[in-house]
Amino acid sequence: MSNDLLTRVKNIRQFSHVTPHKPLLLLWAVGNCLKKDEDRLVPYRIIKKELSDLHERLGFTNKNFRPYLPFWRLVSDKVWIVENAVSVRTTKSGDAFEKDLLNYDIHGGLLEEDYRQLRNDSELATEVVLILLEKIGPETRHEEILDKVGIYDEYITVTRKKRRSKFREIILQAYDSKCAICELSLKAHQKTLGVEAAHIKWHGYGGPDRVTNGIALCSVHHVLFDRGAFTLDLESPESKNYQVVIASSVSGSGHGEWLARYDRQSVRKLPQDFRKHPAKKFLKWHQKIAFLSREIPLNINKRHH
Repeated sequence: MSNDLLTRVKNIRQFSHVTPHKPLLLLWAVGNCLKKDEDRLVPYRIIKKELSDLHERLGFTNKNFRPYLPFWRLVSDKVWIVENAVSVRTTKSGDAFEKDLLNYDIHGGLLEEDYRQLRNDSELATEVVLILLEKIGPETRHEEILDKVGIYDEYITVTRKKRRSKFREIILQAYDSKCAICELSLKAHQKTLGVEAAHIKWHGYGGPDRVTNGIALCSVHHVLFDRGAFTLDLESPESKNYQVVIASSVSGSGHGEWLARYDRQSVRKLPQDFRKHPAKKFLKWHQKIAFLSREIPLNINKRHH
């Protein structure tokens, strides 16, 4: 049954764009389960407040966020139950009327058998948490997400890092352990410091652990890339190199040093083997999904001086 739970969690249906609401609600419920002193079924009114607060604290920008949708739709993913659902009216599309969820004090939560397994099997719980984290956002956000949902488990963090060690190794080797943007390259006792392997297309959204879906970035540029503060453009007619494109919506202290100085500039460090360069299809995903400006000026023919 544990493998069945993992399969169901992996197959949670999401829209093609980044919509982490269902995995975020499920992760919150798993967090409650692991605390061992929380009820399995929780009133919608409480879940509405908790999920809305999480949504805001994590900075998700969907202004049309409606917490009753993941609460109701997770049932179809076979990982969630809504108690007394027959009391709730539904729309033509099959969604619940939020007013009924509140007026009838409707409760929802994990399936009883799944809840019991998660409490008794720490390895299973770790697997589920890791799957949900990847569905919610890139690796640089995982610690923050765990903190916000109240999951404090060093084993989860260690397991996640171990699984990414091979990907990190191939990326740092391809980029000579240098940040592709600023060329930071520090070592202590022959170990690389402050340079990380970033996925271009996030792993939880189907991004493979391949060198063409990765780029070496210092810890600061890794976070900025994952959060969409900049992206890379392969379409410039004036150069076969990649160019850095900065999101116009980003500002503040450090903007000049960490972002503006690289805007429209060629990427400083790439693998010598062109077959290991970032693939166009993964860059297109990053431009469409992660990049804050969304519509980047492709085919750039001017540099900003």
